Amino acid sequence: MPLGWLFALLAVSLGSAGLLIPRQSELVKRLVEDGRHDRALALVGESMNSGGATNGAPTSVDPTPANLVKVLLDSADHDFDEAGRARIDALVRITDDPKGVLDVLLERRRLIPKELLPDLLDHLAVRAVHANDPALAVSIYGELEQLSPLDLDQTVRHVAACRFSGNPRAALETISRYLQTNRLPFTQLPEDLRKTTVSLHRELNEGSQAFDLLSAEFKATLDPTERHELVDLLTTVAAQSDRLEDSLPILQDYLANTDAGKHEWRELLHRKAPHPSDADFMRFGKLLAQHLEWNNQTSEAFDLYRKLAAMGDLESLDRCITVYPWVDRQEDITDLLETQVPVTDRETYTLLLARLQSERGQFAEAERTYRSELASTHAKDPAVWAEFGGILDAQDRFDEALEAYRNALDLDPERHEVRVKLARLHVTLGNHAAALLAYRKLPAESHDRKTREDYAMIAKSLDSPRDFIHAVQLKIEAEPQTEPGHFL
Repeated sequence: MPLGWLFALLAVSLGSAGLLIPRQSELVKRLVEDGRHDRALALVGESMNSGGATNGAPTSVDPTPANLVKVLLDSADHDFDEAGRARIDALVRITDDPKGVLDVLLERRRLIPKELLPDLLDHLAVRAVHANDPALAVSIYGELEQLSPLDLDQTVRHVAACRFSGNPRAALETISRYLQTNRLPFTQLPEDLRKTTVSLHRELNEGSQAFDLLSAEFKATLDPTERHELVDLLTTVAAQSDRLEDSLPILQDYLANTDAGKHEWRELLHRKAPHPSDADFMRFGKLLAQHLEWNNQTSEAFDLYRKLAAMGDLESLDRCITVYPWVDRQEDITDLLETQVPVTDRETYTLLLARLQSERGQFAEAERTYRSELASTHAKDPAVWAEFGGILDAQDRFDEALEAYRNALDLDPERHEVRVKLARLHVTLGNHAAALLAYRKLPAESHDRKTREDYAMIAKSLDSPRDFIHAVQLKIEAEPQTEPGHFL
């Protein structure tokens, strides 16, 4: 209520009570209109001084709201008519000395009608906040609460005063009392007060309690916009309060109700246009997938990363590549890569797809990829030549495999695992002399039991004592506990 209007009300009320003559009442109104509130209040005090004599002796009244309230209370009829109530209320609403007025009200509370005192205290608490004395406002609301439970507006103001005075615990207790008195769940508080409650818990490092409140609100909320805001805050609070595991069902619920959440990953590849909720699915989906990984739910994380990859998220594709061996998802990663390759800045994924295709017998597709890569980017890559040889070898295309293995060794003679494959192929094709030469070139550390035995047998069959002795020496050095008869 505007201050000028209150002064006018006070002037009219005092005039009605006979404490201001009409001319003085008019002057007060003019002073108020000119913004000279102090002078108007002083004139009211002067009028009361001149008109408040007892037994012929004038009574001096300092024109402060507290003194004026005191005089009005002491001179009021017990009935407290409407004009009397208006006078007191006007002074309470305009006072710059709420502490002084409070003392007067409490000292003379027996004179004030029970139904009037709560309103006066409520208005006085507001004035205390305006006077930058929130602690006094908190005290006043305490007095008010003893008279009757605070309504919602009073509760909101009380909470604000508690926070302003640096007492978040008292603010939370105020909200708790309101909920208990009205038998309400947290979710039925107004949105602003719910947010305030969560903020108060966080201020007090009570993140777990804040998380529980937000969880309850999320479950009770259907509006997509509100759910977005809640899940955003929930994830932050969960991280701060060590409640990440508890946040997983909430994130899953939220994502399941988005457009992407309602589609299979292959369907996402063929949507005509992105959905407005895709940004949320990307953001919170990656967060959920990470949480699932941390909680050893790697297969579930893979499923979510696969959806995100289908929507174009390269980091999620990277995670699919990383985790698929841990959960035996070779078939699924192959299917995914077939929809993604070639991938910009991820050339290695092209050859990975070819390897995976060869593992499940898709030799034609794998061979096309290898030939394309060997004709361009990987022409001088011995590892790729060796892999290509393995694909041809698996199809019993031994002559072509030999050529691929030779190319690998020409580029890198130290790739002895390829030399072993080359020797085996020579044996298969009956090229024993070439096989013997290959085994002869193998260093001791590259031999295993099978190669040593093959080396010895081929050397013996080709009547090559030097190679046979070398093979036996390799066996003795590698297997010193073997009985002598087993060397021959």
